Amino acid sequence: MKDLFIRAEGLTKYYGNFPALLGANFEVHKGEIVGLLGPNGAGKTTLMQILTSIILPTSGNAWIGGFHIIEDSLRSRRMIGYCSEKSPLYLDMTVSKYLSFVGDLKEVRNKKERIYQVIDECGLESVVGKIIGKLSKGFRQRVSLAQAMLNDPSVLILDEPTIGLDPEQIKDARGLIKEFASERATLFSTHILHEASLLCDRVIIMDRGKILAIDTPARLDSSLGGFFCINLVIEGPRGEVDNRLREIPEVAEIGAKDHLGGRATNFAIKTADPDRVTKEVTKIAREKGWDILQLSREQRSLEEIFHEILVREKEK
Repeated sequence: MKDLFIRAEGLTKYYGNFPALLGANFEVHKGEIVGLLGPNGAGKTTLMQILTSIILPTSGNAWIGGFHIIEDSLRSRRMIGYCSEKSPLYLDMTVSKYLSFVGDLKEVRNKKERIYQVIDECGLESVVGKIIGKLSKGFRQRVSLAQAMLNDPSVLILDEPTIGLDPEQIKDARGLIKEFASERATLFSTHILHEASLLCDRVIIMDRGKILAIDTPARLDSSLGGFFCINLVIEGPRGEVDNRLREIPEVAEIGAKDHLGGRATNFAIKTADPDRVTKEVTKIAREKGWDILQLSREQRSLEEIFHEILVREKEK
């Protein structure tokens, strides 16, 4: 598949008898941002270091843009822009000299042109002549992203790219990642679940070296089953609406409060079958002539999904 840029099959890494990574299988496509989520020691950094050829797997295979990470290591690495958790910055260099140095290491064609481009893309114009060690944490992270982008990679691998940044700096970094990811396959790890929910098309949830789940937050939510909440705002006699809702067999609990100064009622409906309840509510409202102002299913947060998957795994 031409848009498949990262493919891993059974990646495993042991340190002695300790399993740091166990049988990782996944894919990342062009234009897709996939987040690696998991507690410390889950195997996220190990996985990224294997993909970038920093360490070798004990077993398994992986390809970057169709190139095997061991058999075609040089070509696979040329396709990657890597930003590690501890950015490899030379603090005594200026931004421009550092990027020139990295460009030489990566054998970047049209190096000067690419340096101008990444300086512009990463918003580094105001600090290009400054010593990196004197820059703020936010600007240092921009420099790290700039070096990752210097070889115009097809794949971005970012290990905790927003760690240690303040909220405004995180927002800036998020914008850069979204912009860079539009034409690339992007894999990034984070401890910040809210960050993943804003950035990711899919998430990979890991714990103790194993991948526990891979999917969109919405589909992971559905796969967990349990109860869901439907938010209904409706214009109609509150008591009669309440009674009719309770007659729906799939409704488990109902909460209600006034809305629009009492002109409408906001119902919170708890159910294990949100699709069925939504259909029944729509049918009843149509028969009664009640106006539905809002009808939506509230998805569990990524944080709730993440913790539920970890709890279920530990209970096995």
